[in-house]
Amino acid sequence: MNKSISKSKRHCRICHDLQLSPLKIAVTMAASLCHIFSPVFADSGDELLIANFDKSMLWGQGARAIDLTRYAAGNPIEAGVQTLDVTVNTLSFGQFDIKFNDADRPGRATPCFSAALLDSFGVNTDKLPAAVGVSDGGVCVDFSKIPNASYEVNTSDQSLVLSIPQIYMRNNPRGYVGPERWNNGVTAGFIDYTVNGYQNSLNGQSSQNIYAGINMGLNLGAWRLRQRSTLNWDDENGSKVDAISTYIQRDIDALRAQLTLGDTFSDGDLFDSVSIRGARIASDNRMLPDSQSNYAPVVRGIATTNARVTVRQRGYVIYETTVSPGNFEISDLNPGSNNGDLDVTVTEANGEEKHFVVPFSSVARSLRPGVSRFTASAGLVRNLQYNSNPHLVQATWQRGLTNIMTVYGGVTGFEDYKAALLGVVLGTQWGAVGLDVTQANTDLGKEKFSGQSVRVSYNKILTDVGTDVTLAAYRYSTDGYFGLSDALSATDQVKAQGDETVNSIRRLRTRSEVIVNQRLTDSDYVYISGSRQDYWNDSGYDTQLQAGYTRSWSWGNTNISVARTQDPYGKDDNRVMVSFSLPFGTRSYLTTSASQGSDGNSNLQTSFNSTIGEDQRLSYGISASYDRADAQSSSKSLSSNAQYRTSFGTLNGSLSKSADYHQISAGISGSVVAHPEGVTFGQSLGDTIGIISAPGAKGAQVLNSQNVELDGSGQAVVPYLTAYRRNEVSLDPIGLSDDVELKNTSQEVIPRSGAVMMVKYDTVSGHAVLIKSRRQDGSPLPFGASVFDKLGQEVGAVGQGGQIFARVNDESGDLFVSLSDKKNSLCVIPYRLPVQLEKSKNIIKVEALCS
Repeated sequence: MNKSISKSKRHCRICHDLQLSPLKIAVTMAASLCHIFSPVFADSGDELLIANFDKSMLWGQGARAIDLTRYAAGNPIEAGVQTLDVTVNTLSFGQFDIKFNDADRPGRATPCFSAALLDSFGVNTDKLPAAVGVSDGGVCVDFSKIPNASYEVNTSDQSLVLSIPQIYMRNNPRGYVGPERWNNGVTAGFIDYTVNGYQNSLNGQSSQNIYAGINMGLNLGAWRLRQRSTLNWDDENGSKVDAISTYIQRDIDALRAQLTLGDTFSDGDLFDSVSIRGARIASDNRMLPDSQSNYAPVVRGIATTNARVTVRQRGYVIYETTVSPGNFEISDLNPGSNNGDLDVTVTEANGEEKHFVVPFSSVARSLRPGVSRFTASAGLVRNLQYNSNPHLVQATWQRGLTNIMTVYGGVTGFEDYKAALLGVVLGTQWGAVGLDVTQANTDLGKEKFSGQSVRVSYNKILTDVGTDVTLAAYRYSTDGYFGLSDALSATDQVKAQGDETVNSIRRLRTRSEVIVNQRLTDSDYVYISGSRQDYWNDSGYDTQLQAGYTRSWSWGNTNISVARTQDPYGKDDNRVMVSFSLPFGTRSYLTTSASQGSDGNSNLQTSFNSTIGEDQRLSYGISASYDRADAQSSSKSLSSNAQYRTSFGTLNGSLSKSADYHQISAGISGSVVAHPEGVTFGQSLGDTIGIISAPGAKGAQVLNSQNVELDGSGQAVVPYLTAYRRNEVSLDPIGLSDDVELKNTSQEVIPRSGAVMMVKYDTVSGHAVLIKSRRQDGSPLPFGASVFDKLGQEVGAVGQGGQIFARVNDESGDLFVSLSDKKNSLCVIPYRLPVQLEKSKNIIKVEALCS
């Protein structure tokens, strides 16, 4: 009985209080029902009697002597600190610890609102009447002196609802969370890692490859130290380590910006993003409210085997994984910057490699009126091919002028290059259109170049017809124009190899990009993405094209996709794929696909994929494939892959075999976090994380994250918290032992970017005991009577039939029951728990007389 009660109220913040007093449960439920029809109480002090309890309905000796008048006006509020969800004028402000002071009657404590607390609720304290006492410096202002203001407390859902006239409120935008509530978190260090090993053997020749991506961090107060590296090793070229970025960073609240010092990247919104060693300060849109506030493309492709997919940006490997045969989609990229095409390599199990480029650039720069964004960078350029290190400076600025117009501009340059840009974005009913012009001067020694580049960009979602043009852009550059990246490469090459190499450096002439998604009906849609560019001093085109059509049927899904790649030298690669997918239940599906390439290669495969368990920890797939290169050459293969998700990370592996080759891969991703409470292993981290600490609560599930539960120390890593926003971190006690109880199951945190938040939960430990007791003369104990331990602490209450649920720490001892009759005010229950109790996780049942 008690176990089911405990599970049913797992999200109640006062479950500890209720579990120890069944009588309180009964009267609270009655008062809560009455609350539906009337307010609990208001600031005026007037009380509306909403309930009149008939004591004849209470059973047991002494029960009728219990005073229930304190519940007549609703659920009582005792003096002390209560954690409540605060709503002001229908807007939620999150959880606050509210102090309640004693009033003239027990159970009618009144909230204490300080000026700072009202300010946190969005109240403009400068506009409040003098009678409120804001200027007096008192701990509690006189809330009743605010004209037409009221409050309402509901203990059933632990909420505080305030109604305050709008004239006394600040005009904050929706989603606003003030900087005073942003939390730096605790001092902590972490390692976030991804390791993937890949081995294949083709015609007796084997090769091995290992990739490791490591993000390390250390938080000290407001400062963040970050280091991001990759390790690539293969048996032919050996190992290579790339330090992508190493920097320290902190928030600058007054500017709604972040300061970064070290190895980082210049901003890539208006100019090319380049790797620098120096300083950067830039606006952070996440610090703005939701109503005023990045983009990374989805990488789609086709694999014919268990293939290794490698994603590079500006030469760095930023992502690598193993995908199963068929269409794949990568939507969780974390690029090093917000601009720069992604170079994708698909390495099949038979050694075949396919390359394509995914365009990546932001074009919609519309800002609200009065909102500005800026960046400023200065430092030495890193990682040029011939190791020159010019000094780069760059600054950009954007400003929303009206609802439809945003202007922007910027300058950048180094010793041999200067560029300036001016642009405007018009937000119209037909979409956001951007137009900018860049003037650039480049000095390459014996030759000097000067030119312009004009760029037009477009972004629009046509809701009525289901069209989503997420990115469309066209750029035209004159013969003498060099972009920042091209100018750096050109000057670097000229200084290393001489002026005669100038003509070998390609200068962009035109570039076009487009990504369109079109929904035809509720069950089918098409998508197309592509880019094309040509050059002044080189013939041919670079072309990338992907398109597809998907339809959902009552029996499954169908998909047709095409991909085309062409380089300036005329070499092209075209591939067409058709697939059918049939669901089996809710977590399994069967897929059959056929693909044909322009080189004559074709593939036919059937695969089965499934997820096992209610918590979906294990997912796996198996497939059979038939490949044909030409009329005389064909092969068959079998493949399998699996992924297992745990609290400490994700394990994955794959295996495939044919007559010509066999392939195997294995990988793991996860994290290790050192914090004030110890060291905790977790899943892959996002930018901002939380560490739960609930001593003794091993096995409790974390509701915010899939497949995360508290470890033996009662700790867990909660990844992917949202910076500068309210995050509710919740626990589900369904996996807890009955000997442990959570005092609350939900907390709110508002972290800064990169913070490690310590989320502590109070627990109560002790043996859960159900005692069946009567008085020594056989009469029942009074229903609702309190039960105390030897220290005088209340540990339970008498329920119906003389049953007592209590939580005790000792294996034997005495409990004391408060009686209602004057002759015997207390009786004593001696108890002794079974010897083998440590082997049981259930509630222990004993019988004992109260004498």
